[in-house]
Amino acid sequence: MIFRELGKRHTQKFSPSVCLKELPMSPLCRMRLLAGRTLSVSDLYLKRTFEDHIYFNVIQKKGRFMVIRIFYIFKKVCRNKPPHTDITEICQFWIGDDGKTTLISRSLAMCYYYRGCPFSLTSEMSIKKKDHYRYLVESGNTYPRFSRTAVLARNGLKSSLHGIAPARAIRLLLTNNRFETLWKLGMYDLARYYANSPTVLDKYWPQIMMSRKHGFRIDDPPIWFDYLELLEHFGKDIKAPKYIFPDNLHEEHDRYVEKRHREQEEIRRQREQVRLAEERRRKQENRAVFKKKSKYFGITFGDDDFQVIVLSSLGDYRYEGRVQHHCVYTNAYYGKEGTLILSARKKSAPDIPVETIELSLTDGRIIQCYGKYNQPTQYHESIMNLVSRNAGRFLRS
Repeated sequence: MIFRELGKRHTQKFSPSVCLKELPMSPLCRMRLLAGRTLSVSDLYLKRTFEDHIYFNVIQKKGRFMVIRIFYIFKKVCRNKPPHTDITEICQFWIGDDGKTTLISRSLAMCYYYRGCPFSLTSEMSIKKKDHYRYLVESGNTYPRFSRTAVLARNGLKSSLHGIAPARAIRLLLTNNRFETLWKLGMYDLARYYANSPTVLDKYWPQIMMSRKHGFRIDDPPIWFDYLELLEHFGKDIKAPKYIFPDNLHEEHDRYVEKRHREQEEIRRQREQVRLAEERRRKQENRAVFKKKSKYFGITFGDDDFQVIVLSSLGDYRYEGRVQHHCVYTNAYYGKEGTLILSARKKSAPDIPVETIELSLTDGRIIQCYGKYNQPTQYHESIMNLVSRNAGRFLRS
């Protein structure tokens, strides 16, 4: 009550001694305000703005064409202002009796972001070469009263589209025999599912016809088709009514889902065992190769500025890779046949690698030589020359 009264008087700060007596309030509120506090009331709620937008469809017959007109409604309501409503027609689908469609539409807005409608409402309606625009506006309500062509009346269209987008439903009724069959049989849930996933229903079309024969009602098509895929995976006969028409679909579906989960977990466990065994085998091979290189351990050479050493332990490789931020350890260069890893370091800082060198043990060639992040340093040429001059030591070992 207090805030409603103050809202009418706009925002203001006041002292407790000025107008507290005029305001209806509880004794506790009055005591708090009299304790030297001030009350500030905001009028932000006076500036509230509400916006909403929606599409709706109107279906009309024009000669041998069904015309679907799609409108965009935008409404804006501000406090203390009259509401603003705008209705704009954005596109038309002209569908002939052969199912061919011509789209007359406004242009799409030339921007990567739109708040409500993706169309430029100020552009002119024109014929478009492609009708992919319909995917942007297929949602929305449809005016329930419409006339239909003789072909559509023959194919089963009456006065309802049963939750399917008008353009999609009309074209499927004109071009797809299976969709028409589902529609005429009153299997609207399956028809709605077919409109979005035709390949699934085409795959299990014999089972759908069997359900009609055996009086099995498919109230939840996604669950039923998932159940059929599970039956097929486990080698069950999906032509046998006792399997495909269970007394409790959801219980059977959940049972097979759990069975599939156990199977996948077992496959994952076996793959993990194979991976670990392969990893152990690879590590053993790498260590065997690394052991063969032990005859080169301890060889060092250098000049006035640098000293080059042979990495002689897995800890050395790990340290080199961590400091230099490269893969000399993670990619197991220590187990690589026919090469040797050297580390060039300054004599003034013998524990800090400058560049890491991979040397061929067959011809003494430097395969690669890099510093941090696999980039050459300012000492690259000097280090390369130093290693090249001393490569013969390893060939004679």
